[in-house]
Amino acid sequence: MRKIDLIAAIVFLFPLSSANFAQQDADPASPKPLTPEALISLHRLSDLEFSPDGSRFAFVVSEPPKADQHPAHIWLFEISSGIFRQLTYSEKSESSPKWSPDGKSLAFLSNRDANQQIYLLSMNGGESAPLTKGKRNISRFAWSRDGKQIALLAPDSKTEAEEKKEKDKDDARIVDKEDKHARLWLINVADKSERALTPANFSLSDLAWFPDGNSLAVIATDHPESDRNTERIFLVQTSVNDAKAAMKLLLTPRGPFGELAIAPSGRTISFIGSREDGPAPHDL
Repeated sequence: MRKIDLIAAIVFLFPLSSANFAQQDADPASPKPLTPEALISLHRLSDLEFSPDGSRFAFVVSEPPKADQHPAHIWLFEISSGIFRQLTYSEKSESSPKWSPDGKSLAFLSNRDANQQIYLLSMNGGESAPLTKGKRNISRFAWSRDGKQIALLAPDSKTEAEEKKEKDKDDARIVDKEDKHARLWLINVADKSERALTPANFSLSDLAWFPDGNSLAVIATDHPESDRNTERIFLVQTSVNDAKAAMKLLLTPRGPFGELAIAPSGRTISFIGSREDGPAPHDL
């Protein structure tokens, strides 16, 4: 079955709103107009991720807002049986499910511990456990091809002085001088040790592994304070200890761009960009 067919199957098979489905079953000949109230109560689907063997996929279901919360949880669909199953139940939210290369575990982001961290869930059962900790939010991550490492984007953790300022509600800061930007980090899954691969003055927004497992492509800029499109695509070598020396410029696309992907051969990089300077990326 093609991926697009499975995506369509989710949309039609998953109960987006039990109330709406009940109305349709009761009187299928008279569809109800979609009101603002009904729109807010819909469940929304995103982040579809197939398992390595293609037998199942994980995805995120965003629930209707509750007070000031917008809970979202990870579900699983078994293709052979057609069964949906909820995997996470925290009071906060989960997103970005990503399978380990062997398909035995699922990594995801969650803010259940105040800051957004990476959690691991074994497909053999049991509760999910945090892989990362710290006073920072992780925005993106990707498994290495051998499953031994995870590359992630996050700023440096807050210092004790910064935590004290925050606790004292002292929000004075020097704009563009004291801001902390996302860096590229590499974490060892076995012992949870990690190290930064890019300098602190760079700001990163996307990442993708090369098949050799020794380098990544990243979208980064060393002028995060600029309101212009200063992002470029760099190659980052994981074996080099000098963060600045590890970065090699690959391409300077025009306008805004994103959504990096690398071909299995490692010879081609794709991204969504613009032939001209925006206003939004829309060309492959």
